[in-house]
Amino acid sequence: MSHTSKRTRPPLTLPEYERLFRTIHAVVANEEGDPSKACLFFGIAGAYLLSHHHRLKSARPIVGFAGYNLCTPTNLSVFLGGIEKSVCISDEDHFHCWIEIDGWIVDLTAPLFNRMLKNAAMPSAIRC
Repeated sequence: MSHTSKRTRPPLTLPEYERLFRTIHAVVANEEGDPSKACLFFGIAGAYLLSHHHRLKSARPIVGFAGYNLCTPTNLSVFLGGIEKSVCISDEDHFHCWIEIDGWIVDLTAPLFNRMLKNAAMPSAIRC
């Protein structure tokens, strides 16, 4: 599959996603790190594991400002990065990391979103 090709099905099953999340989370916790502040490690380690063990060669970590519309009945959205004067920013102190695979976004920190937003002193979510 070429780098520019698009998948019609998600690159991971839910059990594969959960296994990756639990494995990386356990490594961070074992090293006494805070998993809710380890998106860069989740992204780099996850991309490596997806590329080498799941044969998803296009898996690569991406860093920047992230915004997710969770498509809930209340139209919940989550923003990860920084906001200064109503402008979305990303810099060395305000960023998020996720994985891109053939046009799909895989965020292995999604189970930690509530905790991540609490650590950032932001509301748990923003309603649109």
